[in-house]
Amino acid sequence: MHNHNIASLNCRNLVKASTPEISSDFIRYLRSLHLDILCVQESHAVEAVQDQLNLQFQAHDTLWTQHCGIISFNPLIQLHSLDLDLDQRIIACKVVQANALFPPFTLLNVYAPAQYSPRVRFFRDLLMLPLFDIPSSTSRESLSSLSTLLDSDPSNLSPMLLMGDFNYHATSCLTDDSDDPELDTNNITSGAAIHRHFHRLINTHFFECTHSREEGPLLPTYRRRTGQSTIDYLYASNFLFQHLHSPEIMFLDSSWTDHALIRARFVFSSDHQGSGLWRANPNLSTNPYFIDQLFTALDYFFNTLEISASIDIAASFPPASPQDNWDALKTLVQEIVRRVSRNRSSALERQCKRVQRKRNRICRQYTDPLIRAPLLSTIEEQIGILQREIASNLRLRAGKHWREQREISAGYLKRTIATRAVKKAITSLTNPVTNSLCTNPISMQTATSSFYAALYSCDAVDSASIDSLCATIPDSDTITDADHDTLQQPFTIADLLTGTHRIKFQSSPGIDGLPYPILNIILNHQKAAQLADKVFNDALNLGIFPSSWLQTCICLLPKSGDLSNLKHWRPLSLICCDAKIFTRLLNQRLMPFMN
Repeated sequence: MHNHNIASLNCRNLVKASTPEISSDFIRYLRSLHLDILCVQESHAVEAVQDQLNLQFQAHDTLWTQHCGIISFNPLIQLHSLDLDLDQRIIACKVVQANALFPPFTLLNVYAPAQYSPRVRFFRDLLMLPLFDIPSSTSRESLSSLSTLLDSDPSNLSPMLLMGDFNYHATSCLTDDSDDPELDTNNITSGAAIHRHFHRLINTHFFECTHSREEGPLLPTYRRRTGQSTIDYLYASNFLFQHLHSPEIMFLDSSWTDHALIRARFVFSSDHQGSGLWRANPNLSTNPYFIDQLFTALDYFFNTLEISASIDIAASFPPASPQDNWDALKTLVQEIVRRVSRNRSSALERQCKRVQRKRNRICRQYTDPLIRAPLLSTIEEQIGILQREIASNLRLRAGKHWREQREISAGYLKRTIATRAVKKAITSLTNPVTNSLCTNPISMQTATSSFYAALYSCDAVDSASIDSLCATIPDSDTITDADHDTLQQPFTIADLLTGTHRIKFQSSPGIDGLPYPILNIILNHQKAAQLADKVFNDALNLGIFPSSWLQTCICLLPKSGDLSNLKHWRPLSLICCDAKIFTRLLNQRLMPFMN
């Protein structure tokens, strides 16, 4: 499930030249709300200040007019302008998520004039836009029938969000449907008729997200002296409304604006993107708490295993194989890793803040440098350790195994994480058999399977030619019978531990998600090491492997060129690290004879 927060606010001038500190605090607070998209009205964002606003908001993508603005804080969300201009009081764009977590939808940010006559002209022009030429057959469903839409094709629902400051109290839009006949906007002369027609259009095709008619009077969104009114709204079409999770109307400080911020959280689950391949954090291998929790769990695991084995023997059941026990052990390790690391990130942040406060107290309490220096040395070393661990975790997620010019900026690494996700997203592939463009996951998987099945299919071989070639190999270049014992010598626990050390730290794990540092910790547990030694020697002498060794995950890495062509993707097979240790140990034994 993926949450996306979208909000609208009349900000009453973002750039307050006379009070720059208030303006900075206002923008800083808006940035702290963790929004994905913010629509602002009455921004006064003339071209000269737009770069300044982009910098202050730390925005990924923006669209500005003199009166309105749309700000994307999410690096995976792009805004594609639809180039509409009604006196710069409307911005329309297509919102696209890089990983296709939701279908592209149209977003309209509206700032209607406060004066009656200009507002009537504005709504007349608005109704004449092609976006509002909506057939009557596409009217919104009732609330009770929305559940039937959950399995609908979202591409047929024309997703749209309409929000902003409409500068009128739209009670009639939120209560009963209008019985007025269809109106020709070209022949409407009455301001009341224009408003009524706009009411009917909105009420027929959209749901208001932030004002519930079941909860009594509408909450005010605008205040002026002692008066209050509701003039800000957020409307959603059928498809988006069924993904609405939690709307909110938020009061903001009067020195910032006299409007409330209206916010809606939409929750999407996409069949275009799964949960991905889970990986354990290798930094846990140096965490004493994790090691203690892991060894306690392993002790209990082997005690239970011994009891189960005795029961199976007594009941004449075949005991579980070492290979099955090894896979069960790895499943247990995964559970311990998840449990320990679930809150590790937030705990690091809290601990870092706590140590920072302690440092500040030392600086305030001790003014003598001779006393303060040794105290600060210890506390600053702790701060550095915490900050480096935070940056290291971000670097893992960003796919950075080294730092460009000793890069430790958390902001840079977070942006790299998002950029990496965009690059790995596959939006479409060409089927090599039908030459058709595939855009949904099932058809793209079919196209990929067809491509690699043809690429890696076995060619026919001539057995006689193979025998003839082997007959030409001189006896001096063959492995003698005396060397067989050396090649089949049992592996030791020391061999396995050496295998976890010799392979580079950053090598990607397979479907079990366990990297080499975690395997090294497992092999330092006596009974776990004995079980692993049995599994490796069974693989060497009997050719019996754990099921996890026989499974792999293929990851496609983009190359240059047209990424809809599978030739421009490099396949990478992710194999479990314990299986790679086995193949490396075999390779080490064979290499002296091959040389």
